[in-house]
Amino acid sequence: MKHKKLIAIIGGVLLLISVPYLPRLVDFGEGTDDQAVTLVQNIHKGYQAWFSWAPELTDGQESFRFAAQIALGIALFVLFLRKILKYKNQHEPGQPS
Repeated sequence: MKHKKLIAIIGGVLLLISVPYLPRLVDFGEGTDDQAVTLVQNIHKGYQAWFSWAPELTDGQESFRFAAQIALGIALFVLFLRKILKYKNQHEPGQPS
């Protein structure tokens, strides 16, 4: 059990160390929102976007934000999956509740 925790801690530290380098390895390209504005501007020459979701980000910042969203999503998924499995194991049929 101690070895599993140690491996998990080392893996987590390595993951945290590697996060700043992730944007250099992965290019997510332009989003569809940007492509939609460009398409509309080609059709209607005077169109200006009336709303912006977030401030303009550099490619590195955008990639980092996307990677952080993925990591958070995976962490939440694993957390809830563990809770569901723990609940299921405690309330199996045939065991007193």
